[in-house]
Amino acid sequence: MVNKLFRTQNMTKLKTLIFFLTVALFSCNKEKTTFPTDKNKTKNSVLKTIIPINISKSTSNLNATNVIVVDDYTVTNEMLTDKTRDNSSYKRKSGEIFSLDKVWFTNDTLKQTLIFELYTDYHRLYIYHLINNDIPSDLIKQIELSVSKSKIDNIFETATLKQKQTYFSGFINSAIKINQNYFTSKKGFRLGDKKEKAISIYGIPDKCSTIENIEKCEWKYEGDYVESEETHPKEKTNKPFAKNSFGYSVIMYFRSNNLIAMIISNDIP
Repeated sequence: MVNKLFRTQNMTKLKTLIFFLTVALFSCNKEKTTFPTDKNKTKNSVLKTIIPINISKSTSNLNATNVIVVDDYTVTNEMLTDKTRDNSSYKRKSGEIFSLDKVWFTNDTLKQTLIFELYTDYHRLYIYHLINNDIPSDLIKQIELSVSKSKIDNIFETATLKQKQTYFSGFINSAIKINQNYFTSKKGFRLGDKKEKAISIYGIPDKCSTIENIEKCEWKYEGDYVESEETHPKEKTNKPFAKNSFGYSVIMYFRSNNLIAMIISNDIP
């Protein structure tokens, strides 16, 4: 009877011990799930960072055949430096009108002029290339020139086309003279080239029109600084993106199929 009682007490103690061990083990597992190690915390943090990001197409994913390099000229930034005193805006005057933020170069042998309209850090926002004695009025119209609205010439408004045409030659006469080698673009364009050369490089123009017996052809390209597929649906047409650009356009003027003027635009955000 005593032995039976003793065995019963031992069994009770054993069951109690097993119960507490089970509770303790469950608690440990729960604690491990609730409080992960530092290593796991790092993993979870990285995952939380990556998941919300909407991965989009970048320039590295664009094939070489799907980009076009923006054309330019070999004129250096040093040549574009404003070397005059107190003239941070490159201000030049011809008659009643002013040229601001532009550098003018000319060559007497070629009788051609290059105009660089600059933005921050010598970014070449617009480049105009023209023949001095055969300038399309449409090109002159597109160049930003100004008239002063104050006695100290610090407030300006856009000049009219008539004012621009009247005084435009004055800017050419005062332009910086440079070697004729600078008047060939990096893509090899020279004034006098045939329209077929432009088509061989840029393809069929997006738009062509005739103004005063001069054919004006335009090509436009989206920049490759893209953020999403939706931003640039034109990619579906396989038209190239302008490399390292927010937008690129070229306007060429042809007289009797010969290139007489060109405008290059490299957009900013």
